[in-house]
Amino acid sequence: MFVDADMMISAFMNLLSNAIKFSPTGSCITITGQKFDKDFYEIRISDQGVGIDEEKVNEKLLQGSYYSTKGTNGESGTGLGLLIVKSAVERNDGTIRAFNNTDAGATFAIKLPLFKEK
Repeated sequence: MFVDADMMISAFMNLLSNAIKFSPTGSCITITGQKFDKDFYEIRISDQGVGIDEEKVNEKLLQGSYYSTKGTNGESGTGLGLLIVKSAVERNDGTIRAFNNTDAGATFAIKLPLFKEK
């Protein structure tokens, strides 16, 4: 991929931290990646937690405003984490989208551009 590594590490750490915060102890967090099409790679971070309001999260991300809910053990947050992730992803010409899992939990999917030879 052609991205700023430090920026993306910060974004992924934030998403992993959220996945931990919103998942019950002992549950799984899954990270997957695959080529999305000829120009992008998609990385998904999924948890087995409380889930999200998919429509509200994606709307807030598009608007560039914050979204915050309580964690599994009542932890609070500022709601700035997803804004930081969104900013890092967009500065690297990518996109982010949230999904509710059918059984439990949430998935955040990030698409980032592949390196292109000039």
